[in-house]
Amino acid sequence: MINEGLGGGTIDDEKDKKQIENPLSKKKHKQSEKENSMTTNFEDTKKLGKEMDQMKTNQQIKEEGLTPDPL
Repeated sequence: MINEGLGGGTIDDEKDKKQIENPLSKKKHKQSEKENSMTTNFEDTKKLGKEMDQMKTNQQIKEEGLTPDPL
């Protein structure tokens, strides 16, 4: 750990030096495709687009006297 005293601290540990050189924010996190997409292929994407075109907007649902899903 970085030893922080009243004077701002010093780095005297090899582990801390490596951590400062390679912070977590620089590391790339691998995410699976399943977590990042609504569809797995182009055919599914076209089908989903057609389904979404048929969906009513919140305004249309309100005009019918119904309550739309919360955002």
